[in-house]
Amino acid sequence: MVGNVFKKFTDKVGNILNEVKTILKQDTVYGIRLGQAKIKEIKLEQKKLQKLIEIGRKAYVLYKKGLLKEQELQKLCNQLEILETAARTYHNMADSYKKKIKFKL
Repeated sequence: MVGNVFKKFTDKVGNILNEVKTILKQDTVYGIRLGQAKIKEIKLEQKKLQKLIEIGRKAYVLYKKGLLKEQELQKLCNQLEILETAARTYHNMADSYKKKIKFKL
């Protein structure tokens, strides 16, 4: 009787382990597929961002030439110009600080 109970127990544990093994195999396969899908999604999002940047640059060139007539785009370009001016100021400031720093070894 003890042998029979032990056999049932080991069979049950074996079945559970086989189910866990099957689930883990599936999770691994789906995990890899998910990872590959996410990588492709990220690459496509990066390409979209690059295209948006390219569109923005071309619109900004038209703005600088005075050919951009859309009011909202003109407003955005004005804001960009203000940000560029401020950034340039801080960039120059950082450069001057770098020149003043003397490294001692």
